[in-house]
Formats: sequence, structure tokens, C-alpha cells
Amino acid sequence: MSWNYRVIKRGEDFAIYECYYNDANKPNALSKDAVPAHAESIEDLHLYFDLMRGALDKPILNYDDFI
Repeated sequence: MSWNYRVIKRGEDFAIYECYYNDANKPNALSKDAVPAHAESIEDLHLYFDLMRGALDKPILNYDDFI
């Protein structure tokens, strides 16, 4: 199973979640909560935001599709 960060629309709000994919590479699960913006070092925070920024280039997913 693979994962990446994705922008998820939940009601009127948007947030970034960890999105998990099935063997057919289709999104099939989300992290329980949106991902927080914290890290143990500034370098880790840079890496974290680089990965999260990639979510902005992908289509927005709908939270209701996962419940």
C-alpha cells in the first residue's frame, strides 16, 4: 500500500490528509485527522512542506467519498 498527501474538501473546508491507495492505485483511505504542521527540526519541516506542496498539484478529493 502506498500513500501521499492530498487536499481533501470536507464540507466547506480544505485540509491536507495522508491518503492511502489500494493495489490498483486508487485512493481508498485517509488519515483520521488532517496533518499538522510540526517537525523535530527546521530541515524536517522543509521536507514535510515540500511533500505537502505536491498535494496542491493533484485533484482535490472529497472527504465524503471515504466514509
